[in-house]
Amino acid sequence: MSPSTSVFDQLANKATKWGVTGLAAAVVLWRHDPAAMWAVTGAIVNSANAKFLKQCINQQRPATAVLKTDAGMPSTHAQSLGYLSTYAAIGIAGWNGLNLVSLGLCAIVLGCAVYLAYLRVCTGLHSGAQVVIGAAIGSSSALVWSWIWKAVVARYMVEMPWISMAVWIAFLVTVSSFVAFVVKNWRIGDA
Repeated sequence: MSPSTSVFDQLANKATKWGVTGLAAAVVLWRHDPAAMWAVTGAIVNSANAKFLKQCINQQRPATAVLKTDAGMPSTHAQSLGYLSTYAAIGIAGWNGLNLVSLGLCAIVLGCAVYLAYLRVCTGLHSGAQVVIGAAIGSSSALVWSWIWKAVVARYMVEMPWISMAVWIAFLVTVSSFVAFVVKNWRIGDA
């Protein structure tokens, strides 16, 4: 951690992955509908994509990231924050149209994501490019995932009930895989 980073920023950075995971779980528990499950499935696919891209690109983290030995490009945190904040902004804008309240909420959500992604740079865990690329990939993934939901899945779900079942199955498989991955890495100290 950079000595110039405030204690608050360090705590916010450390809590990001758990806070974001808890928030996604809360949305699914609150809404418990195919739209929420589709969004969270996309978040998990996006996160897995970040891990895959890290292995392919294999760009090292900055020298200041002494506690992290894995590759840094793209930042998984920034990619996840980009996906979730963009998907949330799309949802907020679609919820009640574009008005001052929805624009304000979108600005807050996107602003929080930018701040949390920036913490990855100021704590020395990623370069600016690793964070910007991660956020761009995550935001692009959210746009595509949201479009697939609106153009295909939600549109045909009523006519073809198996689509709804497929969303549930995809959700259960991705969440189970995510939990297994986290528990496995948590046990050996990599989570």
